Amino acid sequence: MRRTLFPDYPSVMPTLQFRANAHLTSLWTAAPGEVLDLFDRDRERLRAWCPWVDGCRSLESLQEVMAAARRDFDEQKALWFVIRHRDAVVGVMGLYDLRASDRRSSIACMVEEAHEGLGLVYDAGAALTCYGMDALGLIRIEAQTAAENRRGIKTMERLGFRREGVLRCAQWLHDRPVDNVVYSLTAQDPRPRRIG
Repeated sequence: MRRTLFPDYPSVMPTLQFRANAHLTSLWTAAPGEVLDLFDRDRERLRAWCPWVDGCRSLESLQEVMAAARRDFDEQKALWFVIRHRDAVVGVMGLYDLRASDRRSSIACMVEEAHEGLGLVYDAGAALTCYGMDALGLIRIEAQTAAENRRGIKTMERLGFRREGVLRCAQWLHDRPVDNVVYSLTAQDPRPRRIG
């Protein structure tokens, strides 16, 4: 019998349509080759802010990541999605570190460079944030991004997340410590406007 930490936690991973030609669907149901191709197409740029892509260089390593994503969903710890645009996998997004006792979570995203600037991350982020607040009953969603990640900072601010401060030396990124900027959106804040 499945333990229910979140009263409205889905028994099946949802698909979140955020445009006529784009949606979020579970990471573990994507073909591993599709996700590996995404990482391989844009690995050097993606690894600048997501160093964990270095650990995904084979189908076997990616299958382990996908199996862990499935376990995290089953244990109500995270919801990891792929971003599909025109039926191609172009990014990964998720709510992770789900805490039922505090009704909070964190959000993370990555998208390949060829799909930046199209508003996909904003629209997907708005859909996932609204889902977390409205369907799961979260009262806080937090985001941390490297202080040098200007695009990530801009996205959080466009989504209506509020800057809370800077965590100094919060992350070891490749060969150096980096500061992280902390953002949050709470249940009292206006929801991001869904465009798509």
